[in-house]
Amino acid sequence: MEDPIEVLVETDMSAHQYMPELAEHCIAWFLEQLQIKGASITLRFACQDAMEELNFVYRNKKSSTDVLSFPQFDSLSEIQQLVSESVPVHLGDLVVSPSDVLENCREFDVPAFEELPRLIIHGMLHCIGETHASYRPDDPMLQRQEALLKQFLDARRVIQK
Repeated sequence: MEDPIEVLVETDMSAHQYMPELAEHCIAWFLEQLQIKGASITLRFACQDAMEELNFVYRNKKSSTDVLSFPQFDSLSEIQQLVSESVPVHLGDLVVSPSDVLENCREFDVPAFEELPRLIIHGMLHCIGETHASYRPDDPMLQRQEALLKQFLDARRVIQK
């Protein structure tokens, strides 16, 4: 597989030029951490209007959102089985709204270099079959998300030194 991460930019990214590279790096790190070799994923950056339309069509919610996941599998074990058999695996699609990422940054007082990977990891967890019952910090998926985010940010700090 030549390029396992396809990045589509369908919105003006002039104010967020760093986002595609950071997101692609986070996805590659995630796949490596979970030992998902040879799998592909599509990442799309979309404007808020497109995100609102997708959110309405697929979730019946009339608002934009920061990240949407469209997984192709129900579990990590299913994915790992196919990968071990050298079957080409497309994990699914992630769609991110850069404007909503920046709104989250303002709302939660976090930098974009932290919030974007948080959303990518969140979406990737859905693509490997994980779900959450709530957005409460004690939800098991969100706890795993935050633990993975910490590992990713720590790994980036080591690389940047």
